[in-house]
Amino acid sequence: MTTLTQSEIKSSPSSPVHRTARFNRAEFVRNALIYLIIVIAAVAFMIPILWLVLSSIKTDAEFAAYPIRVFPRIAMWSNYAEAIDKLDFIQSAWNTFLLALIYTVLNVISCAFSGYGFARHTAPGRNLLFTLMLSTMMVPAVVMVIPQFVLYTRIGLVGTILPWVLWGMAGNPFQIFLFKQFFAGFPKELEDAAEVDGCTPLRTFFQIFLPNAGPVIAASAIFSFQW
Repeated sequence: MTTLTQSEIKSSPSSPVHRTARFNRAEFVRNALIYLIIVIAAVAFMIPILWLVLSSIKTDAEFAAYPIRVFPRIAMWSNYAEAIDKLDFIQSAWNTFLLALIYTVLNVISCAFSGYGFARHTAPGRNLLFTLMLSTMMVPAVVMVIPQFVLYTRIGLVGTILPWVLWGMAGNPFQIFLFKQFFAGFPKELEDAAEVDGCTPLRTFFQIFLPNAGPVIAASAIFSFQW
């Protein structure tokens, strides 16, 4: 029988040490390629933002010049002060933030209630109603802009915050779907235990389901606010 020395075992190409080294090198190359792709994608997404900033500090002549000049000769930071002064930017930004906040809060509350109802309560026609609600996602939002504007004009709501309140209270089909799928994952025993302790469905929602729905609430709030 041939006895292998310790040095021969270490130098064998098929030894665990060599296999681990090859695996580490392959993993390093794979991770490097992934990060390279991510960096390239990030730079590609940053180019429009960089172009926007550079264009904002150009003079009118430089902005309209051809061939296009990437960097301005002199950075006109006074453009920002002029825009803020002439366009009443602070007030406009505050109005936008306030309307977005009102819509976000109402929409998250409405979608959470609707998703909870679809997920945890049974009623005749529930599945049909849920299907009809999801089918509205196939209608592009821009198709409804003009009809809604005409409707709000006729009932005198244009120029008020009430349309945003109505939009928020109506909910969003996609976000209702998110809440429904999230709440459906809770074990039935948790709800039964709350019922045994005397919790009403509303109290169960606020004290058990809603406090544990942080991730889906955050996602819904982000979608609502940026819309």
